[in-house]
Amino acid sequence: MKRISALVLVLALAFASACAPKVNDAADVQAVKQTMEAYTKAILAKDAPASVAMLADTVVFLEPHMPAVAGKDAVAKFLQGIFDNFDLEMAPAVTDVQVQGNLATMRGTFTQKLIPKAEASRRSPTRATGRGGAAAGRRLLEVGLDHGGSDQPMPGMTATAPRNRPSRR
Repeated sequence: MKRISALVLVLALAFASACAPKVNDAADVQAVKQTMEAYTKAILAKDAPASVAMLADTVVFLEPHMPAVAGKDAVAKFLQGIFDNFDLEMAPAVTDVQVQGNLATMRGTFTQKLIPKAEASRRSPTRATGRGGAAAGRRLLEVGLDHGGSDQPMPGMTATAPRNRPSRR
């Protein structure tokens, strides 16, 4: 009886592990990285339709110092506005990809430079470094959430506190 119970337990564990979602499968991780590379190429090519091609219809962009941009069409319009008004230099680096079941997450860093196209403003490009992340459905490789965080303080702030604000005691 003990042997049968042990055999049943071993078979149940084997079945359960076979049914468990794959975690960080090398092919899945590579697919996520390739999707992010395609997204970056489309951004640098200033191609809004290609940029949003891999985004979910319900994507939410969370960019620093601005309201959330929700929905694929709104993100395309947002990106087209950037492309129309700025020349862009960008170098993202994926630092971590995690895939489990149907969910993939990516973290990375970036440097970027936005150069206004208006001649009067061309001398004052905006430079930024920071970090970001995205969450995606693994099967469709559609990004559902994209967020970025700048390493620079908000205007009127230092890296640790507001500037020129009286202390509250």
